[in-house]
Amino acid sequence: AKYPLAVIAKALDVLMPGFLIAYDIGCILEGTIDRSSLRKLFRERDAVHHHLNIIKGMGLEDLKTLKRVFSASNQVASVTHYMSKYHRRVLIDLFFCQWDEDKYANLASMLHNNYKQALHIINVDGPELKCVKETFEVQEGDLERWRLEQKKYFLALGQEPEGHALKIAYVERLQELHDTE
Repeated sequence: AKYPLAVIAKALDVLMPGFLIAYDIGCILEGTIDRSSLRKLFRERDAVHHHLNIIKGMGLEDLKTLKRVFSASNQVASVTHYMSKYHRRVLIDLFFCQWDEDKYANLASMLHNNYKQALHIINVDGPELKCVKETFEVQEGDLERWRLEQKKYFLALGQEPEGHALKIAYVERLQELHDTE
């Protein structure tokens, strides 16, 4: 867990507030940060985890692109394991240069597909959303309120609601008393 902490430390130092960090071990990473010296600064920046569909401006990105890049780059690891530092860096650089060339070659079709998807959302999903909002009498403010409620829900996941621990302890004591009688 040291590598993600190093990434978080650098991001907190260099990037402006409001940056987005996605890590595949998000829940575990947040616990690691909470137990580290980064906790205070991380919390001051309100850098708590959020589900991607409640982050304004996130759009349709699912952050799988980075996962695919690094997954593919794992193939380089077995080859570079016994290389010198210099040759390892050269091979890694060659890998990412080739990756870039492959992606640039497909850039036009990717942009075209994204454009088609955006038009579909605007022309098909937009009117459907308007119809559903009218049918169920949902206002724009309701959508924002629901987004905030969902954010609050995600932040509370894994936390025991207040009073539950006392109720459970009370029932356990009653069972102990019953068992002793």
